[in-house]
Amino acid sequence: MLESSNRLDEEHRLIARYAARLAAESSSSQPTQQRSAPDISFTIDSNKQQRQLIAELENKNR
Repeated sequence: MLESSNRLDEEHRLIARYAARLAAESSSSQPTQQRSAPDISFTIDSNKQQRQLIAELENKNR
């Protein structure tokens, strides 16, 4: 049962990261000149989360 709970928690984290990535992609479609510093910071954070997600999924598939 604990393993099932951990798996659900992991899935929720992955979904949250994916949602953040989608949000960042939609905001990055705006021209760079119109983006503010917080938007750029959010995009950088999202890119970091995306790299972490990819690493986790790669490790999971090994």
